[in-house]
Amino acid sequence: MLIFLMVLVLSVLLIAVLFSSVKSTDGGTLLTELLEKVGFSMSEEPEASVPDEAPQDGDGLTDLVPDDAIRIEITEEKLRELLEDAMAERFPLTLGSLSLRADGTMEVDGRAERDRFLEIMDSAETALGALERMALQLAPEEITFSVSFLLDYDAAAGTITLDPQTMTVERLDLPVSYLPDAWMSGANRALTDYFASYGRAPAGISVYDGYLHLYFE
Repeated sequence: MLIFLMVLVLSVLLIAVLFSSVKSTDGGTLLTELLEKVGFSMSEEPEASVPDEAPQDGDGLTDLVPDDAIRIEITEEKLRELLEDAMAERFPLTLGSLSLRADGTMEVDGRAERDRFLEIMDSAETALGALERMALQLAPEEITFSVSFLLDYDAAAGTITLDPQTMTVERLDLPVSYLPDAWMSGANRALTDYFASYGRAPAGISVYDGYLHLYFE
């Protein structure tokens, strides 16, 4: 019994000496090395966590879209319906084709009564230049046109608001028979010089189906 106790005491002392005095070549204790070999770290500094990568949906833009974002799609038919409703009271025009640009500008082709069209254009100070006004004064009672303007679409209310101050006349189509002879007696050079006197330049002039088509820059 005495011998067993002596062996036990010597074993405890030996283990204590090994844990406290035996050093490894890099300054760590043998116990630390053994623990690290079995996957246990004695380091007091926590390892830096690596954030999970945001899931990608294939276009690399997932992290740019808020979690509560709502995707709204609108068909051309619905857009035309909303646009006609918005124009019904203030802009009684008959719509033809329409196109939406990347900057949110809508371009519309249509028909309108000449005097009413002039009244509408007068509400937009920058819409109608001297050349367009002169052409309208020569126009028949009904004209065809192309105008562009900025849209304000309220998705929640399902409405479109038009700002007349952003309206610009892109094109007016006038019958050749309504134009003065002086306009048709020369070539394009003469027409260009005539337009230049109003501070404007035609972007294009074409005649077909009995109409002279004027495109303004």
